[in-house]
Amino acid sequence: MRFDEAFLCNKRQAKKDKEPTPPVLSDAQEIPQALLNPTDKTNLCVAEAVEFWNSHILTTNMPAHPPFQRKKHEAEFQVGVPGVSQHLFLVSTWTIWITKSGSDPLRNRTLCQSRGLAFRGLNRMLSTAVTDVSGHALSCTIMALIADFGLSQAQAWEFHLDAVRKIVQCRGGFQSCMAELPDMQQLFLTFLILDVLTTAFRETSRFGAETFATQAEYIALLPNIEQQLVLNGDPGPQVLLQAIIQVTALRIQIRDSSREHRSTLSTLSKVGDLYHQIRRFDPQSWAMHVLHCGRIRPERLGEQPSEQSLAAWSTLARCYQSASSLYLLLSMPTGHQHAVTANIAQADSALASQIGALFALADPDPDAAVETQLWKFTNWPLLMSLRTRQAAVCNTGDVRECLARLEEIAVATGIRSWLAIGIDMILR
Repeated sequence: MRFDEAFLCNKRQAKKDKEPTPPVLSDAQEIPQALLNPTDKTNLCVAEAVEFWNSHILTTNMPAHPPFQRKKHEAEFQVGVPGVSQHLFLVSTWTIWITKSGSDPLRNRTLCQSRGLAFRGLNRMLSTAVTDVSGHALSCTIMALIADFGLSQAQAWEFHLDAVRKIVQCRGGFQSCMAELPDMQQLFLTFLILDVLTTAFRETSRFGAETFATQAEYIALLPNIEQQLVLNGDPGPQVLLQAIIQVTALRIQIRDSSREHRSTLSTLSKVGDLYHQIRRFDPQSWAMHVLHCGRIRPERLGEQPSEQSLAAWSTLARCYQSASSLYLLLSMPTGHQHAVTANIAQADSALASQIGALFALADPDPDAAVETQLWKFTNWPLLMSLRTRQAAVCNTGDVRECLARLEEIAVATGIRSWLAIGIDMILR
């Protein structure tokens, strides 16, 4: 199917040629003066730098109401901050602000200069990434991944993603790193989510040995960190995240079976087991669990989740359930997808309805009720719907609707990579 490229560039053509300027900051958003004067004392206060990142970067787009928690942090550092971290702070905050203003961050000269300084410094640090006791090189590599994930260049953040995987494996694995570097836990959780969800849209030919070695550790870890993921702003049901990881493993197995001309019967059996695992998931029970995260029981009547909030969270869970089913069904061996065409159509129809329901509730005010903000968490389901329509050669209007919604989320959150993945899928 040929895609109308005019849709992809209509907003860019309307912009002025002048270099965009980040919006004026309020006192609450002011960047600490320490960040504006980079220092080479990279051995100072790594934990403080990571904490500032957690408070000011990771929570930028987090809704204002429970179960999310916006952390508070003092505006000024008490001690020095590693120079590479400072540049990465600037890159991340400016990328988000400029993207939200509707401009291209890579056209801002100051931001590009900070990116260059940050990545040249990071490149010098990588030789100590495995042996560094403080974990500074590893933390900065994850920060670089998140910073570049705000842009529309897939190659940049994919490079950092693969680098983090290799460093983690060389340091003894994901769980070992989390145990040794507790101050970096929020960074690790953000990396986990990006690793699991973006891998679903990468070609299996690009998977290295460390791809599933790292993700296999997540399966055992996820049941113990679901509440932390929600508080971290990553509300994905752990049962479905486990299923997504297993589908990725299945794709690797199918790739290897095809290369070695092995039978696919065992693979088809696993597809059936995974499909029933996904369908057994209870969205309403998960929604109730999420809405009680961080609350103290017994609760007063006025503190109970509203019916609207419960319904919206259940809908978000159903989005992930339908999208996970599609990921599984579309990953079946070549020649077998025709047997599940009806299941694919049913899941895609349900997903379109569920996403539409969340967008119908959308409120541009980030401080509005939490149910009006959940549409911002539908990037992955939207991409899976887009992939389904591409595979089924659906009409251009359906594809444009997915891309328009991804564009809307990108502008609201300041993060363009999900949209970039969708565009790449269309043009591939």
